[in-house]
Amino acid sequence: RYFVENNLKSPVLKVFSSSQYLQDLTSCYSKKEFFEYFEDVEGVYRLKGKKINVSKALIIPKGLNVEIINGQEVDFTDGGFLLSFSPLFINGAKFYSSDSTGRGLHLINAKEQSWVVDSEFSGLKNLEINSWKLPSAVTFYESPVEIKNTKFLNNQSEDGLNLFRSEPFLLEGCFFENTFSDAFDADFSDGVLKNCIFENLGNDAIDVSGSKIIVSSCQFRNVEDKALSSGEASLMTVDSVIIEGASLAITAKDNSTIIVSNSSILNSDVAFCAFQKKKEFGPSHIEGKNILYMNSKKDFLIEKKSTLKLNGNFIEKYEESVRKILYGNEYGKSTVK
Repeated sequence: RYFVENNLKSPVLKVFSSSQYLQDLTSCYSKKEFFEYFEDVEGVYRLKGKKINVSKALIIPKGLNVEIINGQEVDFTDGGFLLSFSPLFINGAKFYSSDSTGRGLHLINAKEQSWVVDSEFSGLKNLEINSWKLPSAVTFYESPVEIKNTKFLNNQSEDGLNLFRSEPFLLEGCFFENTFSDAFDADFSDGVLKNCIFENLGNDAIDVSGSKIIVSSCQFRNVEDKALSSGEASLMTVDSVIIEGASLAITAKDNSTIIVSNSSILNSDVAFCAFQKKKEFGPSHIEGKNILYMNSKKDFLIEKKSTLKLNGNFIEKYEESVRKILYGNEYGKSTVK
C-alpha cells in the first residue's frame, strides 16, 4: 500500500506490473501439455495418477477448478515448476524435487480463495525463468489462501512461502524447518498465523511489510536472524509465543508497531529491537505485557525516537544508530539470496 500510495518503486511490484512477463509465461501454456497432467472429472480438473513428474513449465490457466488431493505427489525436476492463474484445492499432497532443481508452486492473480491442507513442500527453489524471478519456493500473489497442517521443509529459496497482496490469509498448524533464508514473508497481506512452528532457519521466521497480522501460540527455535520482524508500516499483534535461540527475537522497523503479550524469549542475542532502516519511513514501536525474557546477550536495542514499552513503562535505553550494528555487523544476519 505504501509503495502504491506514494508512487514508489518496489522490485516485486515492478516485476508483476509488467504484462510482458505474464504474457511470456502464458505463452508457455498449451492445452496439450495441460491435459498431459490433468483430466476433467465432472467439471473439476484433477491430476492423473498418484505421482507425476514436472520437468518444464506447467501452466494452469484462469477460470478452472483444480484439485490435487489424496496423497498425490508432484516431483519437480530439471527446473520444472507449476504456475497457476486459477485457485487450487490441495489436500494431502506432496510437492518436492528429487534432483533439487524444482522451482516450486506459484499462484498469480487467482483472486479467489485457495486451500492447502495436510500437505508438504520440500526441497524447492525459487521460480526463475529468463529475466522473470520470484523470491519464494511457494507464492500466492493476489491470491487469498488458507493453509492448515502443512509442512515447508528444506526449501532453498529467499522465502519458503511468500504472500503478496493476498488477503485475508490464514496459516494454522504449519511447520517450517531448514529454510535457506526466510521462512514466511507477507507483503501487503493481512491475516493470521496460529499454532505454527519455525525451526532452524537461515534468516527470518516471520517477516512482514505493509501488513496487519496476528501471531498466536507459535514457537520459534534456532532462528539465525529475526524471529518476528515487522517492517514498512506494519502492525503485528502477538500473543502466547515462545522464542528460543534467535539472533533478534522481536524486531520493529520503519514505522511499524508490534504489540506482544503472554510470551517468552529465551537464549536469544537481542530480545527487543526497534529502529528506522529506510529514510522514507519513520521510527518504530514495541509494546509488551507479561513477557519473560532471559539469557539474552542484550535485552534492548532501541534507537532514539523509537520506543519500547513493557508493562506500562517506557524503557529509556537508546542506541544512536541501530542499523550500523545489525545485519551481521554485531547482531542479526544480512539477507541470504
